[in-house]
Amino acid sequence: MAEKSGINAHLVVTALLASICGFVSSYETIVFAACLLYIREELCLSTKWIQIVASIMYVTGILGNLAAGQVADLLGRKFVIMSSSVSHIIGALVVASSYTRTQVVVGRLFIGLSIGLSTMCVPIYLSEISVTAVRGSITLFYYFFYGVGFAVGPLVGGGFATVTKGWRYMAAIGSFMSLVQFIFFFFVPESPRWLISKGRMEEGKKALLSLRSEDYPSSTELDAIKADVNANAGKGGLVQIFKLPSVRRALLVGALLHMSQALTAFFTIMCAECTFSGKCGFCFSGGLGNHEDAACVLANSADYYNTALSGPCSNVTLLDDDVYTFAYKWCPHPDAWLIIFGLSIFFFFYFIGIGPLPWTINGEIFPGWARALCVSLTNTVNWTFCLALSFIFLTLIERIFKHGLFYILTGINSMFLVMFFFILPETKGINLEDMKTLFSMPLGTVRLKKTRVTPT
Repeated sequence: MAEKSGINAHLVVTALLASICGFVSSYETIVFAACLLYIREELCLSTKWIQIVASIMYVTGILGNLAAGQVADLLGRKFVIMSSSVSHIIGALVVASSYTRTQVVVGRLFIGLSIGLSTMCVPIYLSEISVTAVRGSITLFYYFFYGVGFAVGPLVGGGFATVTKGWRYMAAIGSFMSLVQFIFFFFVPESPRWLISKGRMEEGKKALLSLRSEDYPSSTELDAIKADVNANAGKGGLVQIFKLPSVRRALLVGALLHMSQALTAFFTIMCAECTFSGKCGFCFSGGLGNHEDAACVLANSADYYNTALSGPCSNVTLLDDDVYTFAYKWCPHPDAWLIIFGLSIFFFFYFIGIGPLPWTINGEIFPGWARALCVSLTNTVNWTFCLALSFIFLTLIERIFKHGLFYILTGINSMFLVMFFFILPETKGINLEDMKTLFSMPLGTVRLKKTRVTPT
C-alpha cells in the first residue's frame, strides 16, 4: 500500500518534524495562561500589563506572517521553519528567566514571531512535499501535533503548579521541542517545488526522489512541476495575484476560511448571571460548595480575586479552613455536565473541521508562484481577527452578555456553513499544479462545489 501511494519513511519523518510547530503553537497558548497566574503575582502585574503580555504576541505574529511569505519565496521554506524554531527557543527562555515585565514582553514578542512564521510556512511545506493521494493526511500532521500540545499543556501546568518557581519550568520546557526540530531539520530536504521554481532542477529532483518510494512514478510528477513552473515564469507579486480571477477567487475563499476559524475558536464558558460582571464571584459555605447557598459578592482585585471584598469570603482563615469557598467568576451547579457535554461536542467537530482545514486548504489551493504570499495574506486575516477579538471581548460581554455572544457566533457559523457549501471546491486527489482549474469559474455556484479535476 505504501509503495503504491508513494509514501516512504523519509516523507513521514520529515512531515512529523515540520509539524512540531503545531505543538509549539498550542502548548504556548495553554501553558502561558497558566504561567500568567504566577507571573502576575511575582512581577506585580496590573490588569493593563496582563492584557499586554497576553496579547502582544499577536502583533509580531501578524508581522511574522507577512514577512514569512516574502522570505519563504526568497530563501526557502526550510529556512523559515528553522528561523521559527530559533525564535521560539529565544522567546521561551527569555520568558522563563524574566524578572521584569519588560522581559516577559520581549519573550512574548519572539514567541509571536515564531508562531507567525510557522503557521504560514509549515502547511505550505507539508503540501509541497506530499504525495497527492495522501496530501490531506500529511498536512494534518501539523494539526495533530496542535492537539497534542493542547493535551500536554494542562498536564505540564498541573505538574509544576506546586513547584517553587514552577512557571519558569513550564515556559522553558516548550523550547526543547523547538531545539529538537532545529537540529534535525538540517537533515531534511527543502521543498522540491521551491527548488525547481528557483531553477535548481537537480537538487529539486534529488529532494523529490528522497521523499517518494522507489517504484513511484516520480518522473511524471517532476514533469508536471517543471511544466507548471515554465508556464508561470515571470509571474509574482500582489498586482498579478489580484489581476488573475482564479487566484483572486482562491484568495477570497482562503481569507473567509481563516475568518471563520478565528471566530469559531473564540469560545468561552458561562455559568450564571454573576459571571457577567468581571468584578464579582461566588461565596458559598463548605469546601465543596452548595449552589443553593451561594452569594454573589464583589471580588477583591488587590488580592488577584482570591477573596471577596466583604462577608465571610473576605476572611482568609475561613477560606483556608474550607469553612467557606470563594469562586471568582464561576459557580457550582447540578447542570454543569451540560457545559462539559457541549464543549466536548464543540471541540470534537472543531478539531475535525474548521480547526485544521483552513491551514490545510490554504496550503494547497494557490499556484506555486503565489502560494507563499497568498498564504501569508490569508493567515494574517486570522491573526488580525484574533488580535481584534482579544481587545473587544470584555466590551462584548458587558454589552450583550455571554449568551448574546454565543448567539452571534452561532449565527456567524451558520452563515459560513451555507457560504462554504457553494464556494469551497473539493481538493482531494488534485495535484497542486491543477488547483487553478477549480477556481477558473465564478464563485457562488453549486456547479463549483461539484467540480472535479482529472489529475494530470
